[in-house]
Amino acid sequence: MPFNLQLATTTRDITTFDSPKLQLTLSHDDDKTLMVPKPSRDGGALTILFQDAAGDPVRRVSSLLRQQLFNDSRVDETLVLEPLAPGGSLTWTVNLAKYMWPLPAGEYTVTASLACPGETNPVLSSPLRLRVQAATLSDLDDDRDNPILDRLDLLVTANGQGGPRTWLRQFNPGRPLAAWYNEAVPMLPGATNLFCAAAAYRQTESFEPTMRRWIVWQNGSQLQAALLAEGKPTGMGRRGQAPAGRQLLRQAFYNTANQLYVLFWNPSGRLECCELTKSAVVPIAAFPLPVKDASRLVVRCLDEVLHIAGPHEGLTYWTASLKGKILSTTLVHGSTLPLHVATLQPEFGRLTAIFNEPSDPPTIEMVHLDPRYTAKPFISRRELPIAGPFQELAMDADRNGRFHLLVTTTGRQLYYCGPNLEPLLLASGEERYFPRVLCPGQVYLGFYEREAGFRFRQFATSANPPAFLEYRNL
Repeated sequence: MPFNLQLATTTRDITTFDSPKLQLTLSHDDDKTLMVPKPSRDGGALTILFQDAAGDPVRRVSSLLRQQLFNDSRVDETLVLEPLAPGGSLTWTVNLAKYMWPLPAGEYTVTASLACPGETNPVLSSPLRLRVQAATLSDLDDDRDNPILDRLDLLVTANGQGGPRTWLRQFNPGRPLAAWYNEAVPMLPGATNLFCAAAAYRQTESFEPTMRRWIVWQNGSQLQAALLAEGKPTGMGRRGQAPAGRQLLRQAFYNTANQLYVLFWNPSGRLECCELTKSAVVPIAAFPLPVKDASRLVVRCLDEVLHIAGPHEGLTYWTASLKGKILSTTLVHGSTLPLHVATLQPEFGRLTAIFNEPSDPPTIEMVHLDPRYTAKPFISRRELPIAGPFQELAMDADRNGRFHLLVTTTGRQLYYCGPNLEPLLLASGEERYFPRVLCPGQVYLGFYEREAGFRFRQFATSANPPAFLEYRNL
């Protein structure tokens, strides 16, 4: 066999939040030019096998599985060959974030195999050892916007043996099983309260904005920010002194010129919008709002118009100009229950909200509006047979208006509540699960477990009983 396949990585000790990059080198000692699979179009010729400490296979990935994890359309099995010069070598990198979700804690042996033309058996690499350590998730901020493509970014901070670290992951919200990228953000000494900023525009000139994201954080009394490209620093940053006596909202936005805007709540009852420049926090506009709990506000901006949803007589929706003028006020849903959380996507006119009354039994009210599919909001009110109080709630609705809800309790239990189903216990034991729900077509449930990290899993609600679909069943 003239071929040799080498497998390497820059780190062998990772956490349940890391996605390592594998470097592969294919070489041969033949005196002729040989045709080999092109790494970017290998038709599934390359497979990577993960075995646990007992030698049992736990995961096998390939470019075909990678396609399945990103979309549910037809898999392209096209194999493209390219020439490899006599005695030559070919080196490429496999970013495992694009091939699978992060590995659970444990010891693994990794081997690669490559099917080459003319070879009876695949070319096998030397084994590689990986050690994955559990880490405790301490904070998660998510942001979904659409500068050209619909995207979902997760900014996660976890504590491991080396102390706190932060990662930025980007998903396709339509199928969030693998990530476009998952990069560790460089250490930010003194950083607290990290969150993402959203793009305040849509454009069609370039795909580059999809991979660029501002992140914002506090450092003492200062507010700081950095622009990342595919999770890596670009060198562009912002900083300024936060105004005294204001509550910083974990929401921000930026325009095509990379002007970055941050939001504060003034105890006098005003939402204040400021620009964070290279050296200062500059006031731009202020809006009086009849809101008692500013932490429940959700604010977006699209083409210099602010879209604001918040708890007033239920759920109220305001639009405002960056010059400080309220343009419209709409009561989306009247309710006497306290608003727990709301989400807003002005590019689609999409809005969701959960109201929660800690009664006995606990009462949940859910609202979903998406003008792409219906002119009126879907509304559901349920008394849940789950012992409260509830600690975390996450919800989304599918295109038919059916609600899918995740509930965590102070008893450290995580439940799924779906249409026409009794609450289903999914996990127990964690103090917080940081639940997320996406229903673009299929149902995807995201939550944290210490030994597995945070991941989205496809949930088959039509199965009997409902169950998760693992990668081998996709």
